[in-house]
Amino acid sequence: DRMDKSAYLSLPWDVNIIPGIGLWHIHGHQDSCYCRYAPTFIPGAARMDGEIMETLWASLNIISPSARGMGTPHRKEVLDFQMGDCNFMKMIRMSKSLCRKYKVAVAGATESASAFESLNDSADSDLVIQWKAQERMAQAERSDDPSAMDIYEVKLEKAPTRKQRELELLDEQTRITPTMPRGAATWLASGIGIEEAQITLARDVGILSGNANDNQKLNVARLRESLQRLIDIFVAEAVTFLGDGFDGTEILNRPNPSVDHHDDGDASDDEDPYNPPLDAAFRPEHCRAGSTGGHAIRVGLADKAIIFRKTVRSSNTQSGTTRAWNQVNVVSKVVALNAKKYSVCRTQLSQLGAAELLKKFLPLKKGDLKASSAVADPSARGQRNSTLPWFWSLNIQGDSSDSDWMTEFYRVHWLRTKAQCDRWAEELLLVRHEMDWTHNFFLFKSKQWDARAQKARLEKDEGHACYAARQAQVYSTLAERADESFRKI
Repeated sequence: DRMDKSAYLSLPWDVNIIPGIGLWHIHGHQDSCYCRYAPTFIPGAARMDGEIMETLWASLNIISPSARGMGTPHRKEVLDFQMGDCNFMKMIRMSKSLCRKYKVAVAGATESASAFESLNDSADSDLVIQWKAQERMAQAERSDDPSAMDIYEVKLEKAPTRKQRELELLDEQTRITPTMPRGAATWLASGIGIEEAQITLARDVGILSGNANDNQKLNVARLRESLQRLIDIFVAEAVTFLGDGFDGTEILNRPNPSVDHHDDGDASDDEDPYNPPLDAAFRPEHCRAGSTGGHAIRVGLADKAIIFRKTVRSSNTQSGTTRAWNQVNVVSKVVALNAKKYSVCRTQLSQLGAAELLKKFLPLKKGDLKASSAVADPSARGQRNSTLPWFWSLNIQGDSSDSDWMTEFYRVHWLRTKAQCDRWAEELLLVRHEMDWTHNFFLFKSKQWDARAQKARLEKDEGHACYAARQAQVYSTLAERADESFRKI
């Protein structure tokens, strides 16, 4: 309506407006907004940041203390003068600024093209065809459905919790094995809980080592007794579900890990972990490593990365830094504990001969447990060549054969690298045009002021003629310097 009523503004009826959010604001929005509205994924946007007023705040900060005590008219005049001076300085420095932008664009276009070429050459040709089709479809549908741009994000599968798994087992028990004694799923879930309690207690015993006082030793002894009673009850109930042929004597005589095992904090399962006294009771389909530790590890690493971003890096005092690192250490212990649970559960799967599940649940390495800001914040910068550990895209449900984690991450990195390569190519092309536009603008203004000077002389207005001649000379000089600077590069 404003454009229709304006005598100076107009908008072509067939123009296609693509909604976007500036890069300064996009990182404060939801994670899903990054791929849907960031200029990084808008064709033709080049490397622009999408901000206008925010770029002028720094220059206004220079006079803001002086303007606080001014009246409204005085403050308005001062701000107008400051912004006018800012615009004038931008104009006379435009040539140098474009030369710097051109050098950066050349380096960025070369680097991004090389990265995309190497990534594209190593990808399967059939997959590349699919990814190109996905990209075209997403760009064509983004105006009507912004969620089409979600192809640039990794599709993470959330692992089911133990309670959800128990509900599934109860339902499966009712539908498939009606003759099986009631309570089998609950019994299995209690066994997993006992195993986790064993691992936690064993870790605590290892941390205490020989420095425990009498109160700590007494507390550990009580926890051992309580845990042993739970194990006795669990094994006694095993006959009900495993048959009369089951002998729990051998299991009960095994060493209790809370007494004999000391955790060294290593997340890798290359060593030979202990065998909990409950392994014989589990079938492979019941022992779900993903629900035991996979999701908890991802949550812990995300928390750790967020603490680094929001607490550790922003702390300016010694006390603040100390408290921040204490938070990091607490989360690191939780991640290490869940990683140990995962490793123990994976060992049980190996002993039970669950080869198919072991292909899905790979061994954990120390490098997999490093916190990354790109993990905690999907819209973070610097993700072009980074890859995440396999468990971040683990398909726990296993109901899709084409959601292999490597293919998924390869797809996302290919799409993002291509988007960055395209934006750098557009930036290089745009800067070249901006050089021409700048030179032509200075020539146009020089001719415009020269015409005004001639008109003023004809009208015998010497003051206006002198001012117009001076302005014409200024723009003529700017045009000559711009042409000289642009030819050098």
